[in-house]
Amino acid sequence: MDRTLVYTALKGKNKFERLFRYGTFFSSRDISLKILSWNELLHIKNSCETNRSKQYRYQDVELQHHNGQVKSTKASQWTFCVGHKMGNAVLRNRYKRICREALRKTQFAPIYGSLIALFPKKEFVELSISERVNSITKLLKRAGVQSSC
Repeated sequence: MDRTLVYTALKGKNKFERLFRYGTFFSSRDISLKILSWNELLHIKNSCETNRSKQYRYQDVELQHHNGQVKSTKASQWTFCVGHKMGNAVLRNRYKRICREALRKTQFAPIYGSLIALFPKKEFVELSISERVNSITKLLKRAGVQSSC
C-alpha cells in the first residue's frame, strides 16, 4: 500500500464553516486537531433540507463502491491554523512550514475525503523533527484516522 501523503489545501468559506461547526476536536500538549470525516460530511449534506444544498450534495465527496463498501476517492483537505498570539506574520508562516514538513514526514495511510485543521502550539515548534512527527502520529491515531506503517 502506498504510504505517501495525499492532501490538498482546504479552501472555501463553506468548508471551513462545516469543519468548525461539525468537526471533532482532539488535543495534545503541543498540537491540536479538528477533523470532519467524509462520511460525517456526507451525513450533514444529506440532512440539509434546502434546495440549494441538495444541488451540491456530492460536490465535495466523490464516492467509489468497492466490494459492497463505499469509499471516498478525493484527497483529504488540510489547513494549518496559527493565531495572532503566536507572533507576527513571519513567525506564523514559519510555524505553518514546520507543520507541513512534519506532516510530510509522517508515515500514514492516505486519508481520503476528510477536512482537517491542525493547530500548532508554541511548544510544537521547539520540538525536534522526530518529536514533531511522533506528536502528529499519536494525535492522528487518537483521532482514529491513522494506521501506522
